[in-house]
Amino acid sequence: FRLAATKKTRFMKKLPLYSGTPALLAATLLGVAASGAAAMIPSPERLLPDDTLAMVTVPDFSKVREIWKISPQTRLWKDPAMKPFKDALLAKWNGEFIEPLERDLGVRFDDYSSLPQGQLTLAVTQNGWQGSGDPSPAMVLLLDTKDKSSQLKRNLADLRKKWVDAGKSIRTEKIRGVEFSVVALSSNDVPKTLQKWFSQSDNNDPADAGAKPPPRSELAVGQFESLLIAGSSTRAVEKVMAHLTGGAMPALGDLAAYEANRLALFRDAPVYGWVNVKTFIDLLTRKPAEKDAGDTPDPFDVMGPERILRAIGLSGLRTMAFSVQSSNEGSGFQMFVGVPEADRRGIFKVFSGQGKESSPPPFVPADVEKFQRCRLDGQKIWATLQAMMNDINPQLLSGLNFLLDTANAAAKQKDPNFDINRDLFGNLGDDMITYQKAAGGAAGSNSASSLFLI
Repeated sequence: FRLAATKKTRFMKKLPLYSGTPALLAATLLGVAASGAAAMIPSPERLLPDDTLAMVTVPDFSKVREIWKISPQTRLWKDPAMKPFKDALLAKWNGEFIEPLERDLGVRFDDYSSLPQGQLTLAVTQNGWQGSGDPSPAMVLLLDTKDKSSQLKRNLADLRKKWVDAGKSIRTEKIRGVEFSVVALSSNDVPKTLQKWFSQSDNNDPADAGAKPPPRSELAVGQFESLLIAGSSTRAVEKVMAHLTGGAMPALGDLAAYEANRLALFRDAPVYGWVNVKTFIDLLTRKPAEKDAGDTPDPFDVMGPERILRAIGLSGLRTMAFSVQSSNEGSGFQMFVGVPEADRRGIFKVFSGQGKESSPPPFVPADVEKFQRCRLDGQKIWATLQAMMNDINPQLLSGLNFLLDTANAAAKQKDPNFDINRDLFGNLGDDMITYQKAAGGAAGSNSASSLFLI
């Protein structure tokens, strides 16, 4: 709205006065305001549906470009000393991968490299998926081109023409008033270059001639103003379009779990992501239908995924989120694991952390290059590990105890008073320190010296 107001002020200064000016001025201002408002693409959490399982986004791609230009990695890559290596690597990469892939796809990547200007978001939505079978989760790609929307329109028209010329099955479908090209795809449509690089088997094996045809899926591609929208399901695309066109439909940002992570991690972050772990776990551990009385019992049911996840503590996990931050001091990576305190079991009970001193002790020298200090309770870790094994299967704990008893009996031959539980695990503390000094400290040695303390 501020941008629209600025445009209106400049227009008013240049507009000559004549009869009918007020009406024309009012119409012009409304048009400018409308165009300015339409150009503002909502943030990912306002576009993605509330059944989003995972997402990763770059909110402002132009900002990331600027960060990357001044990063140490880019400065190293552009250093004159790197030129011979860089030229040889790029020549091989372009000759063996990029150029063949461009021929397979019938596109030039340079025509698309300048399109990312605003947000770039990749998401996986539930799309009615219930843990197995159809429907499958859907992939959604959102790309804001901002002032390059006309170039995006030309590229999409060119891409559609190439699909038609290649004989692909393609149809046009309107979703919330916007025209989308929907093309049917299968695993056989994977470009030959990608098959060569990533496939582990030959798809043209004659032995597979009588096999069932590969499963087919769809790709829907369309443009709303400056936003490119691509999805593997028209149903998932329609939910995004509903948010763009003012439809009343819950969005990802309406979830309290997501909003808590956004406030804690995502503000001003150039890159961030989020995973709805609870929904994943609920779907993957959903119990199948009741078996008939005559069915043979499964001997592995005692170690089913639900029991293992509960013992490890993953059943209490709600969300996972990460963000990348950049500053003059360097880049930082933050990760947040959402587990309510009442549901913390297994590994999350151990790694919940304690408010204890973690700075370098006085005996750590000043010339160290790396330093780490972890204040985890060793006895608590050992007790939790035993409890986890017992919860998964008591036989696992019995096997561990057998090994410890064997080791204990061997030690008693030298020291009858030795007890491994008392003398080893009973003496574990809550402080682990490691530090490393520069290489070449000792005469004739190029390896770095390090020390590990428990």
